[in-house]
Amino acid sequence: MAVRRFGSSDPADHLEDLKFLSDPLLFGRHVVDLNASNNVAVRTYVWGLDLSERMDGAGGVGGFLWVTLHTASGPAAGTHFAAYDGSGNVVALSAATDGSPTACYEYGPFGEPIRLSGPAAANNPFRFSTKRTDNTTDLVLYEYGIYQANTGSWLSKDPIEQLGGPNLYGFVNNNPILFLDRLGLARVPCNTKALAACIGRCLDFAGVHFIGVKCEMERNPWTLGLYWRVYCDSITKCYLVESIPFGRMLICKYNCPARNPTNDPAKYALMVVPAVEGCPATMPDRD
Repeated sequence: MAVRRFGSSDPADHLEDLKFLSDPLLFGRHVVDLNASNNVAVRTYVWGLDLSERMDGAGGVGGFLWVTLHTASGPAAGTHFAAYDGSGNVVALSAATDGSPTACYEYGPFGEPIRLSGPAAANNPFRFSTKRTDNTTDLVLYEYGIYQANTGSWLSKDPIEQLGGPNLYGFVNNNPILFLDRLGLARVPCNTKALAACIGRCLDFAGVHFIGVKCEMERNPWTLGLYWRVYCDSITKCYLVESIPFGRMLICKYNCPARNPTNDPAKYALMVVPAVEGCPATMPDRD
């Protein structure tokens, strides 16, 4: 993938031409930025476990470990470690040599940049929600969409349209304090344990749609192999219809009138809970 970044509307005012090299096993996560004219490395990135405590359970949010800025980056050249807040937003960089702060990032409630400071701040593109941010436009580049933090909305419509809520351009139900978006498709809870539990329940019953969890089989576009992709999302208020014992667990069947107005049993939502807890009578409406 190649990108040309401009400093203004003047086509001659381009700031850098880059080629991105990506890890095909991590949904195309960028690992090297190359100068497009001579293939010299500009930045390299190292990734680890994300908020889900897996390599890709949270789409890389919170999983960016460090960036190495090569000599073309000027006085900020060197390796810089990333620090985060609880939602997986990069809030600081520190030099690998002595631990001194080299970048600080402050955000508004919707991820809009308030202040960038430090010699390496502008050179590191991974900031809000650990997604690549364009310095000129402040647009946040998700895998499946482009987010405009200054307006708190996507630039394109929700691919599932009103099934994701009445606002087709809305970002995580207007609540980025409690939710994040892994890839630009669905909101997930920022809490690490909640996300891990969400994924665990999904993988236990792969292929079944749960309240707050959806598992789908997808084909990896890079390797053409099949794999399970996990989406976590809240849905409208649902009412308990039936609970089914399943070992030490209960399978709770719910009808969600907003999604299933005809009360079709084939469209019931499911949730799995420990038998000792019992099924909640209703699920809260958070849409």
